[in-house]
This record gives sequence, C-alpha cells and structure tokens, in this order.
Amino acid sequence: MVAGDRQLAGVHHLRLQLRKAAISARLALFGAFSAFIVALFTEMYGFPLTIYLLSGWWSSRFPGVDWMSHDAGHLLETMIGWRINPQFGPFHMLSFILIGGGFWLLSASWLVLYHAQRAHRLASTGPYARIRHPQYAGFVLIMFGFLMQWPTLVTLAMFPVLVTMYTLLARREEA
Repeated sequence: MVAGDRQLAGVHHLRLQLRKAAISARLALFGAFSAFIVALFTEMYGFPLTIYLLSGWWSSRFPGVDWMSHDAGHLLETMIGWRINPQFGPFHMLSFILIGGGFWLLSASWLVLYHAQRAHRLASTGPYARIRHPQYAGFVLIMFGFLMQWPTLVTLAMFPVLVTMYTLLARREEA
C-alpha cells in the first residue's frame, strides 16, 4: 500500500514538473516575442540602428534619400523608390491587414481556449476548428505585419528564430 502511494506521489510530482516546464517554455517564448516588439519600436521611435549601420552603403545606392527622416524607416518603399507617403503604401496597408488579422486570431482563439479550459475539454471550435495553434499563428502574423511595415536588422534576425520557437513549442504540445 505504501509503495503504491509513493508511486502515485511520484507520478503526481512528474506531472507537476512537466507542467512547470511547459509554462516556463511558454514564458520564454513570450519573453522573446516581447523582445521582438521592444526592438522594433526602439528603432521605430528611438535610435534607428539599422539605418545608422547601413547608411553609408544606402547613401551610395540611393542618393537623394534623407536617411534620417521618419519616412526612410519604411525601408521597403524607400528601397523600391516609390515617392509616396509610406503610411498609405501597399506594404503599410498589407501590414495593417496582417497585424489586424493576427490580433483578431489571438482574441478569437484565446476566448475559445479560455472556455475550453474552464470546461476541461479540448478546444475544437472557432479558430481551433481549422488551425491547431491559432494563437501562435496570430503571433506570427503580427510579427510578419510589423516586418512589412518597419523592417530592421534586429527584427529580421529575430523573426526566423521566433517562428522556429513557436513551431517547436507547437510540436512539443502535440507530443
């Protein structure tokens, strides 16, 4: 009887350790996503590291562009050579759709997930009826939308790392 109780306690302890590991993995991923957002907005509204590091090369390739202006930070429009207001350019409009779609997917999936967890059942309605991990897809859409709007060296380097982290987390949750 005592050995059975110890085995049961051991199984319960293992379940708690696995749960802690899953939570810490999600927190680490959220921390990485937060770092992506902070790096993006620091360059957007603070010190433009990407423009500073590449301004010499860009000045020779794109003469006549004021690389210290806000509009030059919208690199895709500037490098293509469009002389339009970048806030109304196609890349900016596409980024609005991606970011808005990502936030919609997050909010819709979190609501379904909340109700499913309270009822102790698998989330299988709403976005979960079509996508197994809609919240991760929402985060990726948001990140890609921001990259379309304001690409930087740091966020371009972080994007594939974050997508890989979300993919690995999804696979771990499926196992």
